[in-house]
Amino acid sequence: MTDHAIETRLTQVEGGQTDLQALLADHAAWRREMQEAGREYERRFLETERQMQETDRMIKEGRRDIRELGKQNGGLGQKFGGFTEGMALPSMERRLAERFGTTSFAVRPRSRIGGEELEVADA
Repeated sequence: MTDHAIETRLTQVEGGQTDLQALLADHAAWRREMQEAGREYERRFLETERQMQETDRMIKEGRRDIRELGKQNGGLGQKFGGFTEGMALPSMERRLAERFGTTSFAVRPRSRIGGEELEVADA
């Protein structure tokens, strides 16, 4: 090989090294970007998981509140029903006796079936 050929080849190798160094630098930058994207993905995943747990907790709490409100509403209905019956029944018995000659009344007739007590609508 001639000196000129050797110099040309060395120039090509040096140019190739420069290209390789640039390629390695690009690859290192790409790896850093991918690592950062991975950390961001993990952060978002953990945040989503936390939000889902909070949502589940709120749903359970809401269900518990709804059950409690249902119990309270049922209790109020019974209290108002009893209050109304207590106020209306005496005057109603008197009017029925005066007007129609009724002598017996069945207030809230109940029947027990299989261990459950049921209020009978028509007595």
